[in-house]
Amino acid sequence: MELYHNLDTMQAPADTCVTIGTFDGVHRGHQSLVARLVSHAQASGRLSAVLTFDPHPRAVLYPDDSPGYLSTLQERIDLLRDLGPDMVIVAPFDQQLASMPADAFVRLLRQRLRMVELWVGAGFSLGRGREGNPSRLTQLGRELGFAMQSISPTYDNGAPISSTRIRQLIRRGDVAAANQLLGRCYRLSGQVISGDQRGRKLGFPTANLRPDPMRVLPADGVYVAWAAWGGSCRASVLNIGHRPSFEGQEYLLEVHVLDYEGSLYGKELELHLVQHLRPEMRFADVSALIAQIAQDVESTRRLLQGVAAPRASQHQTEGVTELEHTADLRLRVQAGSMPELLQKAATGMFALMETAQAGTRGCATRTVHLHAADREALLVDWLNELLYLSAKHHEHYTDLTLTADATSLTATLRGYVGWVPQREIKAATFHGLAVEQHGSDWEASITFDV
Repeated sequence: MELYHNLDTMQAPADTCVTIGTFDGVHRGHQSLVARLVSHAQASGRLSAVLTFDPHPRAVLYPDDSPGYLSTLQERIDLLRDLGPDMVIVAPFDQQLASMPADAFVRLLRQRLRMVELWVGAGFSLGRGREGNPSRLTQLGRELGFAMQSISPTYDNGAPISSTRIRQLIRRGDVAAANQLLGRCYRLSGQVISGDQRGRKLGFPTANLRPDPMRVLPADGVYVAWAAWGGSCRASVLNIGHRPSFEGQEYLLEVHVLDYEGSLYGKELELHLVQHLRPEMRFADVSALIAQIAQDVESTRRLLQGVAAPRASQHQTEGVTELEHTADLRLRVQAGSMPELLQKAATGMFALMETAQAGTRGCATRTVHLHAADREALLVDWLNELLYLSAKHHEHYTDLTLTADATSLTATLRGYVGWVPQREIKAATFHGLAVEQHGSDWEASITFDV
């Protein structure tokens, strides 16, 4: 996928099918629209392009009535990327763009994106004064030579899925219903800051995060959540609010990670909210508070028992990111060279599989030689060779040394015997695969069959 931040200077290499929207949250309705667009573009031999805006248009047009964000810009890009479009364009939204007539904006899309089809959702409009409604866009399509496709909304429980509806649910604290519309847990994130250590004194140490004021925040209260950082993801109790029992003044996200004793200070924490547990309460004394927190912890254990933890977006390996995917596992790898890309892809793949039981007996050194038609085939062959060897010999490779060019590699593998993966990966696939080079940087997104 190619990412662009300037519509004015780009030039698509082929005809495109385009969809336009803010796509805040990339909810199930957005997912359906983009997935259909991508499938249609592939079937018709065209490129698929998603045009989105930053900041949110309403934040520019009505700065005193900003709606709040369901996702950061990077989250939005990552979620869109996982749907497989050929291009994502993030257009800066400002007053100049807001005042552009609809016909001028559409002409720009025809010129820069070679747009031959425009796909939009129900109620869509663009251009000055929202003049570019579906009727007007259909007329412009006849004049300028592109087809209009107006897509019906996706419904859930008898009502259309929309970002506005999801915001309302989250603000009421009904994150479980919001998650149903998003198709995943609602996420908040931030860096752990120093606190007053009161939770540790109570026997329930907490990590404190200062919420992003631009994000949509749930109603004050206690929530069941998953906390993810690096390669870890653990059940957690999350308190959102001011801690009234201690006359708290600062609004905080306060997280108790179950069965974790280490320090999280300074780490980037990602919170996946599962459901509301109870409202924030004032307690008469500390013992009553401790008893309630203990009850919250046990409720969280019970509610998350047997529930698969969400896949954290960041792995321990720098430059390796696990992407949310509907069924299989998906990984994005960024590196400074092709050999480094191959090495990180292997490390990330084994991190996805995790280890339930590690052996202590060293394995014999193995050497791998591979030749392939192109770099995509080389990446897939390399990962599948590792899967084959590790499954055949019950080995986990922790030391990978390799040399490689675009079509061949030689690698030395070292590790240990007795590896039992928690997640089985059958194979690396070519689905949505592209090994891309941008200057001195390399990137690939890989889907694994599980």
